[in-house]
Amino acid sequence: MRADHHVAGRPRAPIDTAGFTILEVLVALTVLGLVVAVLFEGIASGLRRTSYEEAQLALVLEAERIMARIDLDLGGGVAVQDGTDGNLRWRLERREVPTEPEDEDPPEIGEDAGEDADDAGKVVLVDYEVTVEGPDGRTLTVGTRRVRTAEGNADAAR
Repeated sequence: MRADHHVAGRPRAPIDTAGFTILEVLVALTVLGLVVAVLFEGIASGLRRTSYEEAQLALVLEAERIMARIDLDLGGGVAVQDGTDGNLRWRLERREVPTEPEDEDPPEIGEDAGEDADDAGKVVLVDYEVTVEGPDGRTLTVGTRRVRTAEGNADAAR
């Protein structure tokens, strides 16, 4: 109950009931704060995911670039090659895939049995594995198998 402090002779001022109580304002601000926090967390999560995807894309592009260089200058007989490109480190490993020996005819009369036939045109299967490491320690490994001639870098058939 409210004490009525009415002074005689003066008209009573009307009580203004329009507006919000302090409790209603605090509840509204709390709800607004929760909604804003959820929105900011969603935005921050999206930005983190975008940053992760950009770093992953950089690794994929570097691996693809090195794979393309295999045909130009990295496909030689060296088993392991590595290097850096900007802040990315890469490593290329080359392994010849063993194949079953073909049935060879016995040497002709007068031919030296210990002498290898000309291997220059022999076709071999080679596994290439490229590993790229980013500045944050994240790695990506990509592999391919190529058909090569025994002598050089050019593809025999693909």
